[in-house]
Amino acid sequence: KELQGGDDFKIRQMLFRFLLQNTGTEVSDLCKGLKDGHVLCRLVKRFYPNFEIEGLESRTSLERIELALKTAEVHLKIPSLLNPKALSEGKVDEKSVMVYLALYHSLSEFI
Repeated sequence: KELQGGDDFKIRQMLFRFLLQNTGTEVSDLCKGLKDGHVLCRLVKRFYPNFEIEGLESRTSLERIELALKTAEVHLKIPSLLNPKALSEGKVDEKSVMVYLALYHSLSEFI
């Protein structure tokens, strides 16, 4: 079933709240809000406490995104559905980001 415009809005708002609750960062645009990799790294850290986020400032946004996606795939079994380069450039499809973040949201229900 295709999502209606209102459904998209509700899901987007739920994901904004989810990111704020789990990363401490307010995000108002799912694509641009993730492009530097910091929010993704904090999200991975929330669900995989052994993930080391110290020293990530010295890495590029692409390196942070690649590290977060790979760590989530290996340790949280969340498939890497996003293209790291496209995400770092803010050129990723918003629905793809929504699906990816929804996997974390689903994971949160089991923790």
